[in-house]
Amino acid sequence: MRGEDVSPVEETARLTIATPRAYHLVTNPDLDWHELRLRATTPGFALYVLNFIPDAAEGE
Repeated sequence: MRGEDVSPVEETARLTIATPRAYHLVTNPDLDWHELRLRATTPGFALYVLNFIPDAAEGE
């Protein structure tokens, strides 16, 4: 499921990086194997940190 910062585009999704901050890419309520593909279209783009954090609402 798309995170709050991701916009649907046809059968894929798009994320626009406007400022240096943490972006919410995925919300996944299921514990399972998934694939996340990231493609940068701007030369010189760099990804420094990728965090996977359990859903905070899971324990509620």
